[in-house]
Amino acid sequence: MNSNRNFDEKKMKRFNQDIKKSAFSAFFFHFLAKEHQKT
Repeated sequence: MNSNRNFDEKKMKRFNQDIKKSAFSAFFFHFLAKEHQKT
């Protein structure tokens, strides 16, 4: 039971990191696209 909860916490941490990475890259590419349109 305890090890299962620990496994879920590890999975959630990795999941949160993936969301942060994808959100950052989405924002970054959106910024690049806006800059590209400006010129």
